[in-house]
Amino acid sequence: MSFEHWNKKPTGVREAALDGDKAALSAMGRKGAEAAQANRELKADIAEVQDARRTEIEQQEDRERIQSANEHIIDADGNDLTEED
Repeated sequence: MSFEHWNKKPTGVREAALDGDKAALSAMGRKGAEAAQANRELKADIAEVQDARRTEIEQQEDRERIQSANEHIIDADGNDLTEED
């Protein structure tokens, strides 16, 4: 480990490493891994919500485009969709 990386470690980790306290290092590593996993899950949830919202916005834009082009009452072939059979 380079000197720069060593200085970036939290004080507790550096002290445990210098003392050779493997149990404390293991506990800190486990806690760090749990935090990293929680962050990954949070980011995945955020991405899922963003995708759903993006889809909603696209659907709303399509509805607005259809309304503005009167495609909701006249199809692309010129047939009147409001006529009842």
